[in-house]
Amino acid sequence: MFTQLFKKHHSKNKNNLVEFKKRIIELPENSWILEDRFIMASFKDLFERIPDQVAAKLLKDFPIAFLKASGRYACALSANDRFHIIILFPEVIKSLKGPRNYEGLAILAHELGHLYHEHSKKNIDPLLAQIEADLFACKLGLGHELQDFLLEGEESIEKRVRVAKITAYLLTKEH
Repeated sequence: MFTQLFKKHHSKNKNNLVEFKKRIIELPENSWILEDRFIMASFKDLFERIPDQVAAKLLKDFPIAFLKASGRYACALSANDRFHIIILFPEVIKSLKGPRNYEGLAILAHELGHLYHEHSKKNIDPLLAQIEADLFACKLGLGHELQDFLLEGEESIEKRVRVAKITAYLLTKEH
């Protein structure tokens, strides 16, 4: 079913996507997004990749606050009493501001994947959660970028498994 949602990516009905964007942009915690035209353009690019049916599922729960912080990369947290939180660290924000913003978009898409799959509500193996979020980013068209990002990271078994899953997905999509 998840894959079918992405096959209908160019659906004429975009009401859920419009509402999804509105809820994000109107959240006071996200006002910083509107302050930088490059960040705003990156978020617009991300929104354009999200199928309406996926936006509908993300709308069923709390809105999403994208918060800036110090540290590395990004992480998604379960909802507090008002919103889900995706924490963006300086490297991601810098990437979103740059001309080649796709690595930052891939990271954002991955974090949205955690929310989409409701990983915080499940007792799920952490590696499986990472793979599901990776494949969510792949289905938004950011698989190569996420793969490149992972390949730049420290060597680990988790990294190898995730890269292998992304590679398998990309190879099946190309043939």
